[in-house]
Amino acid sequence: MLPLQYARGHEYPVEKFCTNEYCKEKRLFCFEQCSKIESLHGNHNKDTEKKKKLKLCEYLKELSQQCNKIVEEIEIQFSKMQQHFKQFKSGILATYSIMESDLLNLNSNEISKYFKNRRLADQFIEITDKFIQIQKITVKNLKQIRSKILKMKFLVILNHFHMNQ
Repeated sequence: MLPLQYARGHEYPVEKFCTNEYCKEKRLFCFEQCSKIESLHGNHNKDTEKKKKLKLCEYLKELSQQCNKIVEEIEIQFSKMQQHFKQFKSGILATYSIMESDLLNLNSNEISKYFKNRRLADQFIEITDKFIQIQKITVKNLKQIRSKILKMKFLVILNHFHMNQ
């Protein structure tokens, strides 16, 4: 058993913890005094567990691993987003950018042909549409990551409890 005192004024150590992600009560509590209060975790008592040192430590370790995976997923998504932005930017520059020196070396027929071959508006729309589709996928992935983070908010609450002890 981890020797945590529940709160000042309580004689008994923490013996149980709540894993319900929507719980608004204190996550760690003593059995002798707190468990006897009906309103405390009453509607989700099945989510409270007898705290054994290893079980709580394993639970926190699992939450920490989930947190690390989420951070990795976020890094991957932002890396992909940055890569797609670079491609988007390169596509626009390749389509619309012409060096003045190149332009000066072309005659009027070649310049006209350059603009005809570029299909400027169509290509810009294609490039923009592709970028928008990629960003939609990125947003979808970030929403999934957000959902995972919301499920892990218990970790923040638990850490806050330990810091205020």
